[in-house]
Amino acid sequence: MSAWRFFQASPKGFFEQYADDFVIVNAQAVDAFLDKAAAFLEDNLLSRLTVCGRFSRDDVFRFCQAHTDDDIGVGVHFLASPRAVCAQSNHATITGFALNGCYRDRTHLIASSGMPETDKSPALYWTETFKRLLIEDIVPELGIRDRAVFFSFMKALAKRTAQGLNWAAIGAEVGISAPCARDWTQFLASVGVIDLIEPMSAPAPRRAKIRKKLYWTTPGLALWLSDNMTSPDAAAQSSLLENILYLAIKDAFPRAQFMHFLDTNYVKAHLIACENGVRRAYYFASETFTEKDAAKSLKSLSKIDLIDPYAFLISMSENTEELATIAELHL
Repeated sequence: MSAWRFFQASPKGFFEQYADDFVIVNAQAVDAFLDKAAAFLEDNLLSRLTVCGRFSRDDVFRFCQAHTDDDIGVGVHFLASPRAVCAQSNHATITGFALNGCYRDRTHLIASSGMPETDKSPALYWTETFKRLLIEDIVPELGIRDRAVFFSFMKALAKRTAQGLNWAAIGAEVGISAPCARDWTQFLASVGVIDLIEPMSAPAPRRAKIRKKLYWTTPGLALWLSDNMTSPDAAAQSSLLENILYLAIKDAFPRAQFMHFLDTNYVKAHLIACENGVRRAYYFASETFTEKDAAKSLKSLSKIDLIDPYAFLISMSENTEELATIAELHL
């Protein structure tokens, strides 16, 4: 805290003392840290600054874009939380998914997703993690007065994993305003607790639902927030497994921007990876969304050039040694 007070009093003095010789951690703790760091480096081109913090992927990309033409140079290394599943790839194409450990069942896999190796149970680990997050990051920044209300808000978000978010509905459920629900959610994204996937629009007469989609960077925390860590219902398990697979895809394409699409006729693309002019859709099969549904949506969206005419369908595997299989979809 004394170091951050020093920074707030004199950013220039702070960087003169700590640049070059230190790794500055928890840089998300103060406002506009990266912008002030860039300003210092522009005035001190021989200095080098190494910073670590919890930042949203989109914020990092925006920062890099803003300083593309500067002389300072920006290098980004993504350090993900522990993953339960990783993507296997060949020639920049995902060919499968592999488990990063041994799990009793899929509920145990979800509960462990985001945890480091530890002797603690998932329930104890996520209880301690949430308390630390609340005390160190959330309460100081948002000025939360009623922690029970914020806890209810987090539980409401957990119920909406892998869904588009309606701020008014969340606010009504928790007892806060829609703008408050939006601001709290965006804060969680800014410190890397969740990812908010931007919606893709479409030309008329299509009516796209412009709602950000929610994924957790640590799905085990979302399961803990559900109050049912041992036997989540089928819908919750399906959304959290999609979340885990999204993280694996995101790790496989660290420079991609991710979007999604859903319109009022339920034509959709669960996840769209946008990179180098390519917009590749990933569909997640379920009891209510089959390969036939995916092919129909792919045809509809590629016809208007919203996504590329080939995509991937991800299905849960019957094999206990793998989580899911992936297959190409062609028109």
